[in-house]
Amino acid sequence: MTIPPYLINLARDPERLAEMQARFRALGIAFTRVDAVDGKAMTAAELDTVRAPHPAWLPLKPNEVACALSHRKCWQMIADGAASHGCVFEDDMLFSPRLPAFLSDTAWIPVDADIVKIEESFNRVWIDVPPREVGQGFRLGRVRSTHYRAGAYIVSRTGAKRLLAMTERISLPLDLIIFDYALGKASRLATYQMFPALAVQKKGPALEEAGSAVGRSDFKRRGELARQGRRYAEELRKLGHRLRGRRRTAIGFDES
Repeated sequence: MTIPPYLINLARDPERLAEMQARFRALGIAFTRVDAVDGKAMTAAELDTVRAPHPAWLPLKPNEVACALSHRKCWQMIADGAASHGCVFEDDMLFSPRLPAFLSDTAWIPVDADIVKIEESFNRVWIDVPPREVGQGFRLGRVRSTHYRAGAYIVSRTGAKRLLAMTERISLPLDLIIFDYALGKASRLATYQMFPALAVQKKGPALEEAGSAVGRSDFKRRGELARQGRRYAEELRKLGHRLRGRRRTAIGFDES
């Protein structure tokens, strides 16, 4: 069974849509455009119905809420669809020429996978070893540490339903909700990382200019004691990964 792609795009950004149409067309891939929620158009009342406080994070900005709601629209389509999986793309991605081969069937995806991230990661991630060989020089590793960005990932129908249930109220940027092991829901999801990656974010502002947590520091300031606590917790997590034989891996982009 093929994996249908869903492209999130703001109605007020037709230039990005045209660029993505050209990239998909060059690879012979048909996609469904998903109308992104516009944070600039959301009222305070609309924000209050979905935004929730988080003890370690400052209140979300409208564009962050809108970004999460846009991804939720994709998850709902995947949960309601006939296909076993769907692939979510933001509208600032570049693709590997091998992307079509991996969207053409699902046999390579682990049966327990809620999410398979196919995007390059700017930070190294801890994965289980040995990784799975999935053909053409690509591998999959079960992710065990926080990683950022949510510009290109495959979701199973079951995973989409789990994500929808987890995000009825939104208290963190989207990528922290689904990929952060300390603050978000990552430990409740089976997430795999493909490497090398099949997609990479185009240089420049991402969807809605900061829908992701990359490059931001919105932790609530709780003093030096809290900062030290986070550092110690991170060192303990690293020790745990090493004791379990996991490997910290850089996720580069497939430019072949």
